[in-house]
Amino acid sequence: MVLNLALRFLLEICVIIAFGYWGIQTRKSLFFKLLLGIGAPVLFVVIWSLFGSTKATFPLNGALHFLLEFVIFSLAVIALYAAGRTQLATIFAILIIINQILLSVFNQRKKSTFLKSGFLAFLEASVYRCKVSFYTVYSLPFPILFRYIKFRNKIFQ
Repeated sequence: MVLNLALRFLLEICVIIAFGYWGIQTRKSLFFKLLLGIGAPVLFVVIWSLFGSTKATFPLNGALHFLLEFVIFSLAVIALYAAGRTQLATIFAILIIINQILLSVFNQRKKSTFLKSGFLAFLEASVYRCKVSFYTVYSLPFPILFRYIKFRNKIFQ
């Protein structure tokens, strides 16, 4: 079971490498090579850390998390294929499928309370988890929600 989670981690690292490799191989100019070679992996890391990782800021649940995984890992396979690494893309796709099957068999799928508890409870939990004030996380576009969270912070401190 631990080996499957280690494989999962290695696959996530390979996604970063695949996006970087694709970015470097796509364009002729050095500017675009650097832009895509660095930008695509950074975009993946940002999206994954916000929604997909185990300590995500906005964790997705069940089918939404699976859809995110499917899209990101599929894009990595397509990126390898587009960069001319068809055998590597095939091996990578097979490893992803094996890993997904083993995640289901060993019941290692990430469980989250995002959809179960409601959005307000999720915001509340993320503010407490980050140990920062509401000002730094969400700024002022939500004044009513801000007052509620501020009131809740005073009660629990």
